[in-house]
Amino acid sequence: MRRLTYYNEKFEIYDLNKNKLTSNVLERLGKYEDTGISPEQIHEMDKLYREKCEEVAELKELLQAEQKAHLSIEKGFHERVRELEGRDYV
Repeated sequence: MRRLTYYNEKFEIYDLNKNKLTSNVLERLGKYEDTGISPEQIHEMDKLYREKCEEVAELKELLQAEQKAHLSIEKGFHERVRELEGRDYV
């Protein structure tokens, strides 16, 4: 990626025409360029982040379903124990 900004020895930001930049937008552009990350890389990171978020959401749903199933089984077990405790055994 070709830079559109550069810093002088005083860390003042300039454009390619050697104009000192005072605009907040251009300063932010300079900070972005300092990362060395291309727009394509940012899009790829965003895509991977969204995919991982979807995976986490699916795992949360599975965990919640398993917890509900476990509670249902546990509740059924306790109900059956109470039912059996009420019986007379000979």
